[in-house]
Amino acid sequence: MPSFTTDEVRPLDIVSALVRFLDKLDYQDTNLVNFDARFKDLQDCWTLVASHFEQRLRNGTLRASPKHVWHAMRTGICFTVCTWAHASLSLLVDMSIFWIYTVLLDDDSAKDGANLNTGSFVMDLINGTGQQHQVWRLMKEHFPALMSHYGPFCELTIFRSSLAYVQGCWIESHGILGDRGADLYPTFLRNLTALPEACAGGLFPKDMFNEEEHLQDMAILSAQLTPYVNSVNDLLSFYKEVGDDDQVNFVRAYCRVHGVTMQEALNRVADDAIHSLEQLRAVFNKETAPAVKAVVDSWMQGYVTFHFCQERYRLSEVYEECGHTPEEGSFRRWYDIIRSGRPDSSEWAKPLVLEVVSRNEPKSEIFTHVMGEAELTDSHEILNPVVEEAKLTDTHEILNPVIGGEKLNKIHEHFTSVVEEEKPSTSPGCCVQVMVGAELKEDQVQA
Repeated sequence: MPSFTTDEVRPLDIVSALVRFLDKLDYQDTNLVNFDARFKDLQDCWTLVASHFEQRLRNGTLRASPKHVWHAMRTGICFTVCTWAHASLSLLVDMSIFWIYTVLLDDDSAKDGANLNTGSFVMDLINGTGQQHQVWRLMKEHFPALMSHYGPFCELTIFRSSLAYVQGCWIESHGILGDRGADLYPTFLRNLTALPEACAGGLFPKDMFNEEEHLQDMAILSAQLTPYVNSVNDLLSFYKEVGDDDQVNFVRAYCRVHGVTMQEALNRVADDAIHSLEQLRAVFNKETAPAVKAVVDSWMQGYVTFHFCQERYRLSEVYEECGHTPEEGSFRRWYDIIRSGRPDSSEWAKPLVLEVVSRNEPKSEIFTHVMGEAELTDSHEILNPVVEEAKLTDTHEILNPVIGGEKLNKIHEHFTSVVEEEKPSTSPGCCVQVMVGAELKEDQVQA
């Protein structure tokens, strides 16, 4: 395998490292064996999570590009459903919301690190006053819902890992790769930004595990899952991260502090991923409580599935470049196995978070933006693609703040006939203040 520089990473350069790990993993993800059940989980989770974010976009507590929020939703929900296969729908929803906020927080810090570097962050947290950063404020408000699924030890594990993540985003926003010889720095930063302990703590909901009985498993997994989360992500995202503008990551930091090539760093990441896999299997073996072993094995496999099912990791480019050498053939075989029968996001992420009108926009302009220049009879074409089974009262609540008066009553009457006449296939959870029929393109989301 040829070496490569940070400026040009060819897909085939990483095939050897990927195949070494996948052969050792012997991928056998059973999470999605029941395709219909998992597909329904994705659809149901999307609808409920979309309702959460639509409300915050509409009332202005979340000021972000709705298009970007949509991409973050797709990433967070796919990650949760792939890895938390044992969880209830309620937990899938609350865990998805948590991961979506982490994506948004990371992206916000990448754009403007000063937003996180607030002198009052710690004291606001201690005193219970409002946080300055909008995403952390919303994440903090969501914690009670998420923590309601866990006992006190897992609550603390998830919360502590979340605080570490804020600090990691803070450091990354300043582009700190570390100095030559600071050999522990890359791992220190990775432990902050990957939220590995939140992953571990999240695997033990109290409706499945008694903390007193499984405290040892919880504590050990927090330690043992960390290198697996870090190194597997570093390996499977290597091509994407080294090839884009994301300058602060483990591989780049490792190259800098150790003075090694990217090829040497990649080999180190692959070795770490294989070692962490072997250690997890050695610790959580056939003598482990069956329920604990099942969720650990499921999460390990699902974590790989998630990466291969996300186009933003660009593994499809590696696949397309593979020829017919034994090594390339092995990667193509694993890729086909992992992607086979997996739900396409275009099928379950249909309800889109669409563009939201500014709350300061005059009512007349809002009405024009919603209805255009169309007569009332044309509202069928505008409303129909985004309504489906939405209750009439919900539509009234959406339109009332921006239309009001007798015109609302006329629209209300017309909309009654629209709903009765035809209910389209889009889920109601994502009806937002501006109703636009065009689908969003699958642009890559930053992470």
